[in-house]
Amino acid sequence: MLRAAHQRAAVVVAVFGISACQALGVGNSPAKPGVAPPPGAAHPRLEVREAERRPPIARVDRQGDPFPAVAVAIAHDGGSALSTGLAALLEKRLSAAGFPDVMARPHELGFQLSTLVDSPAAAGRFVQAAARALATPVSANEAGVAEAKKRLAALKARTWSSPAEAAVAHCTGELGVAPGAAVPEAAPTTLDGWRRQVDSHQSVAFAVLGPRAVLDAATDALAGTPEWPDQSPPNDPWPSADAAGATALDPSTQRLSLALRVADAPKALATARALGERSAVLSARLQTLDPSWHLERIVATTRPRGACLRLDARVDGKNADVRSADVAHVALLLRQEAERTLQHAKADWWAVEDGVLRAADPREATSVAAWRALSGRQSGAATRSALSYVGRMRGRDLPAALAAAQHESAQHFLEERTRVEPGQGEMWVLLASPCGTAGETNEDAGLAALMLHTLALRRPTVRDVVIEPWTSSDGVGLLAHAPRSSPNETSTELARRIADALGRTFAATRLATPQVAEARTELLERVGPGPRPGFWLTVDSVVPGHPGWLEPHGTFASLSAIQSHEVESARRTLLAGPLRMAVIANSDPNQVETARARLEEWLRPLRGQAMSCPKHAAVIAKRGELTLQTADESGEALGYVALALPAGRRISREAEILTYLLNRPGGYLDQAIGSAGLGSARAELLGGRRAQGLIIEVHAFPDRGDDAVAQVRALLGRLARGAVSQKDLDLAERELSRARLGATLDPRQRVVDLWLGGEQSPATLATLRRYLATALRPEAQIVVRVTPRE
Repeated sequence: MLRAAHQRAAVVVAVFGISACQALGVGNSPAKPGVAPPPGAAHPRLEVREAERRPPIARVDRQGDPFPAVAVAIAHDGGSALSTGLAALLEKRLSAAGFPDVMARPHELGFQLSTLVDSPAAAGRFVQAAARALATPVSANEAGVAEAKKRLAALKARTWSSPAEAAVAHCTGELGVAPGAAVPEAAPTTLDGWRRQVDSHQSVAFAVLGPRAVLDAATDALAGTPEWPDQSPPNDPWPSADAAGATALDPSTQRLSLALRVADAPKALATARALGERSAVLSARLQTLDPSWHLERIVATTRPRGACLRLDARVDGKNADVRSADVAHVALLLRQEAERTLQHAKADWWAVEDGVLRAADPREATSVAAWRALSGRQSGAATRSALSYVGRMRGRDLPAALAAAQHESAQHFLEERTRVEPGQGEMWVLLASPCGTAGETNEDAGLAALMLHTLALRRPTVRDVVIEPWTSSDGVGLLAHAPRSSPNETSTELARRIADALGRTFAATRLATPQVAEARTELLERVGPGPRPGFWLTVDSVVPGHPGWLEPHGTFASLSAIQSHEVESARRTLLAGPLRMAVIANSDPNQVETARARLEEWLRPLRGQAMSCPKHAAVIAKRGELTLQTADESGEALGYVALALPAGRRISREAEILTYLLNRPGGYLDQAIGSAGLGSARAELLGGRRAQGLIIEVHAFPDRGDDAVAQVRALLGRLARGAVSQKDLDLAERELSRARLGATLDPRQRVVDLWLGGEQSPATLATLRRYLATALRPEAQIVVRVTPRE
């Protein structure tokens, strides 16, 4: 039996019955008997020859091995008992014919017999001996009968624990007995009936490996055998229904096995190889679950009709608390990844057949090659599945849990905002929580920012996808973007790659202390330099208890106090709450659906019961004047004048106009402070839909701090009384529009705008004056004076 063999870390893509082999091989599927691979696809060193009323022979042109090898493979529909008994009989007959070191590999679908040979003549003799062994009736007293009885008795110990486990094993062709099935005795008449059943050129194939002389000798010997019986080939029937079940026969095992019967054998082998890679998405997704699972084995088996792809996953640790819902989610995950990889697998005949040569042992290589000649000779059908769980599990029965998981997987939870911009160089995806910093207080302000910066530090790029943190008062998340990786990558493949990178970063990244410390240092530099107690007292006066509503990156004090375990907890809290996805597709709308579906697959296991954003009562600003004495002269501003502005869905256009007119060269603050020789001042507009604030930082010359603050307050009073002009408004609109245009040339800004949604209402002189009259009135002002402690 031919299987893909691949090993990556703890993942083994095994070869059953060719136990040490890491070979890949395959027949044509679907195909008619005798059909060769497509022109130009055949490997130059592997050739399958067929002749009238003779079995096919696979010729492997390989030199350098100490000895050549030859093999015979038999396929049938008789199951494990036929394979076990007849393999034992033929092994003894070949030993009596001068080949005592034959390796037998029985399995559910058939068996292979292989041996080393020391000459071309020996290769020819093996072919002739195998043909005679199959054609000779069984006698009661020959040695093979006793050997067959012994091996059939041992087969009884390999009874599967449940019909579901038997269905999985049958798919991959593993040797075993279904529950309740009897193993026949090795009576001579039974063995001879089995022999007659497989004695046909439709059920047998040979293979030979070595120099050309050995290949020709074996081929000539086969051609010289009498015409073989012409019976129907193995039917290898397709499953009529899916199967699923669980058993607690071995409670500590806690293993889930999924087998997919598929029509395309080359794709099954390619899929096994892809899923077994160390960086494969499948292993990462299994690690996101609670309890976590690991991929234990992947097996791809070629069959006379189609192929089987099997995946085994096991719970991490011992005696984990596993619910039927957990098993169902793992089953769904395994099937999603297997079917998606199958769909996109590129079956490369040359590479597949080249795998035959990779088997180091010539006997294994010929066993693989002989089975390859029997594989894929019947057409496949629609994919069928078999699912088996062995181990402790609580909750509803597995089929019901599977139905519930399937229903849940069809429910969407990502809010979507999308735009298609064909021709753009990159696709952009922003996945963020609309809760923003709503839940943060004085003690943990900046927690979300620290978590996201740590994630981005851990995974700055994933499969050439750039990952960036995005933090605002209204939303916190990650931004991912990438161009096509090659001309061959389709637009939907690009979308899937970006979604995989984003999903893996969010769901499968554990946040360790060293990375948290590095991200903390970066954020402290951003909110600094230094503690700036006067600034943070001003922020707390505008939004008491919630500095993150204005400055989402946190405070110097809160960032310094956050623990690493809190950062990891924040990651899970974010993923459990509302999530919004903004996508700028660079090709077509299908990219959006692909990205959404893929991200939901990554994140769904982490969500549990739906959560909403934290609710908080509106805060009331602490208006008035405060004086703060500091321990030293840190260079901080000597005064702050702040305003709690009216909040809305977006920062208002009027607030932006005010900030521009205050800060522009020669603007209001320059006229009030700079021209008077008092120092300088700068206004900063902060916040989002929960709270908005304008903080004016005043840097005055020595002993002029009170004068500078008084001038700023007087300026605000004049503006509140209508001092702004149409000329001022026109200038601000012109410059803000120019700056806005420059910002939106960057897709980052466009995807953020798309995520935020909403449009600013246009400003007129009348609306601007009304806004300023309300926001800047003297009783609304907050003043913080900073003086060094004497």
